[in-house]
Amino acid sequence: MDDPLTIADVNKRSDADKWYTAMQTEVDSLMKHGTWEYVYPPSNTNITGLRFVFRTKRRDDGTIDKFKARLVIQGYTQVEGVDYYADDTRAPVARLSTIRAILAYAAKQDWEIHQIDVKSAYLYGTLDDDELIYARPPAGYTLPGIKPGQIIRLRKALYGLKQAGRRWYQVLCKILASAGLTRTNKEEALFFRHHPDGHITLTMSWVDDLFLISSKPGNCATLKKLIGEKVEFTDGGEVSWALGMEIKRNRSTRTIAIRQL
Repeated sequence: MDDPLTIADVNKRSDADKWYTAMQTEVDSLMKHGTWEYVYPPSNTNITGLRFVFRTKRRDDGTIDKFKARLVIQGYTQVEGVDYYADDTRAPVARLSTIRAILAYAAKQDWEIHQIDVKSAYLYGTLDDDELIYARPPAGYTLPGIKPGQIIRLRKALYGLKQAGRRWYQVLCKILASAGLTRTNKEEALFFRHHPDGHITLTMSWVDDLFLISSKPGNCATLKKLIGEKVEFTDGGEVSWALGMEIKRNRSTRTIAIRQL
């Protein structure tokens, strides 16, 4: 069965209770992060919309792992010069050619290659006090504690917001800088650190997916600990799957195979 597109679709399904549980889980997480506050709509301002995006996540054998509902803002209704500025939407990610080249080099040198996935990365991006982003609650769903006639004012960079990627990238740069890494000049999503003992640690980012690479065993674990003090993430361990790519290493032959699926 295909995933529902709207809450109206959810209401027609036999598994509606599972989707409503997923929506509640999502809203609880957003409210825990202080993502918004309730306000009455100001006059003469642009008000965007909110909607849920539904996805069934499955295991490798095809069985259902979880029901996922993500609340996103309808950023296509944002007005440039009012809700955002063009230069505030740029969020660099590592080029695939860079990722492939560094993974190949790291494999040849028998370096450690790990991967982590930051949970709800965009929610770590805080909007400035002068960024007035308003949105109507999603149709068919009542947000906890909201009063009749109220809307939300965003305080965090919700998915779908045009400046959300930029806000997260700025947070990531600060986190990696505090861990001693420096951003390269020509590849803005590639960071490095030369350690006093001669070893090197590299990090490449693709939004919330991070590759951690080091010439010294144990340095990746140290970097994970430092990052984990700032954000929550899922530890993928030694890289095997990332960005829709299957990655297989042969440590004995110092080779790596990357397959796009």
